[in-house]
Amino acid sequence: ARPDGGVQIRVSGAPQGRLPDTLPRIGMRFVLAPGCETLNWYGRGPGENYPDCKTGSPVGVYQGQVSGQYFPYVVPQETGSHQDVRWLACGGEAASLCAAADRPLAFGALHYTQEQLTTARHTCELEPLAQTILTLDYAQNGLGSASWGPETLPQHQLRPLPYEFCWALGGADTENRRQAAWALWQALPFEETPQNEGVKEH
Repeated sequence: ARPDGGVQIRVSGAPQGRLPDTLPRIGMRFVLAPGCETLNWYGRGPGENYPDCKTGSPVGVYQGQVSGQYFPYVVPQETGSHQDVRWLACGGEAASLCAAADRPLAFGALHYTQEQLTTARHTCELEPLAQTILTLDYAQNGLGSASWGPETLPQHQLRPLPYEFCWALGGADTENRRQAAWALWQALPFEETPQNEGVKEH
């Protein structure tokens, strides 16, 4: 627990057993109450981006809506991720959840679960949830282009290796969510003090 009422979590793990060559992601998933629709983040944007598809998405401070994060691919699939995120806030009129990381993470916020996206064959089969499904990822596997090109390049593959990360989570009211998320990030144990110089707001 933190003095400001938030929590700081440190997670470490070592995948065991019979494992695939690569993992889709390592992280956590949160189900947020209906009405948690507004997003603020410091990372890559404004559109979706992935480990091997992010050069055209500059790092900056962005704002968006959860309902605008889903891209209607012909066949529903993984969508809406944002890479290299230092802090983020997701909330509504009453309150927000804020998160920050000691090293850049990835996040996605949708009105669909990963299970829905995996099982649906067409977008028209998806029924949006009232809740917001927020995923925070320590790491993700790259997209690759195996449907018409090469597999994910080795440098963008998420191998089942030991991992460790430190995140801070806290709450904030609507007016102060950006400041609260920034404060969470500043208070994390970095080797060097994080800087925000030269970051554009969008």
